[in-house]
Amino acid sequence: MNPIRTMNQCFEEHPNIYYTLLICILLALNIFFKRQRGEDWSDTLIFSVANSIILSAGLIYGDQQRRKNPANKKKIDEYLNNKENNEL
Repeated sequence: MNPIRTMNQCFEEHPNIYYTLLICILLALNIFFKRQRGEDWSDTLIFSVANSIILSAGLIYGDQQRRKNPANKKKIDEYLNNKENNEL
């Protein structure tokens, strides 16, 4: 069984897992890049959490809109498939 396909099915069935993973990844990357520049830990943590929540909220809202409307989901999937086929 393909692990990528299994993971995609899990995310489709349980979108909250996907949203939580998204927030954690954005937070980790944000903290990592700010710590690389040598910024203060308290400032880094506050701004990183705020940044991650704002970015995640926009992505989650877009994903929920895509899931709600099957006509738009079909158009988006067709567009992405055509774009991938044209690039290859």
